[in-house]
Amino acid sequence: MKKTTVLFLLLMLFGVIAAETFTIGDGTSTQNYIPAYGLYDYSWTKTIYTAAELSAAGFTPGEMTGLGYSVGNTPSNYTYMDQRVYIRHTTAALYAAEDNTLPANTEFQNVAMTDVTFNGGGWHYLMFSTPFVWNGTDNIEIIWENWDGDYASSYPNFHYTATTDYQAVYKYADSTFPADLTGTLYYNRPNIQIVTPSTTPPSPAILIAPADGGYSFTDLTLAWSAGDGMPTAYNLYFGTTESPAFLANQTATNYALTDLAPGTTYYWQVVPENENGPAAGCP
Repeated sequence: MKKTTVLFLLLMLFGVIAAETFTIGDGTSTQNYIPAYGLYDYSWTKTIYTAAELSAAGFTPGEMTGLGYSVGNTPSNYTYMDQRVYIRHTTAALYAAEDNTLPANTEFQNVAMTDVTFNGGGWHYLMFSTPFVWNGTDNIEIIWENWDGDYASSYPNFHYTATTDYQAVYKYADSTFPADLTGTLYYNRPNIQIVTPSTTPPSPAILIAPADGGYSFTDLTLAWSAGDGMPTAYNLYFGTTESPAFLANQTATNYALTDLAPGTTYYWQVVPENENGPAAGCP
């Protein structure tokens, strides 16, 4: 076992999350700007995905309950505060040169207003507070407003697939949200996954930190991520027995702990849940 500072031992109760997803884009290069840019205090982005692309991915008319973005680096507990996401139908298939401004979000359906945390690489999911119903005919346009108000390094970057036409625009700024500033037209549109309603409970969560059987300090942050599915919340258990006590129910994928006892073995478990019930097989 690799040891660092020997203060106390943590043992993970391993867990790995299920709804259907439909993927648009398969590029492996990365960009930093879309959906949100962490190096600046504020940002906004807009993207178009066509009806033909949605259909080719296998998505049929109906409810979208979330979006997935593929992260190409390994951020650790990187949280964007106050993220606001909107979607609408549109007949536009691309952005012309003059389409480099932020539309009024009142013309869109608000699907999420929340903090978003990224842990590790791979697909990360934003689950909607209200489903968006695709009509099967029109294209969709997504606005992502980053109202965090502070920047931080080690932000996520996102896999993209280059498009022939401009189908993405971004703008970032410090100090104030750049609602009235023109953005940059962009070919490098992020790969996404369309999430549809789940019919089964999620699978177990992927536990990221601390390492199983590792040593840590008396203050630390537990971190995990969704696997391949779509939980709506997580039940967190923590304690000094192999069947730890319930600690919290939350939507965030991290939890800060303080004042842990030196020389003590702790156990933790994450049990994802959705409208169909809790995950099974989270030992």
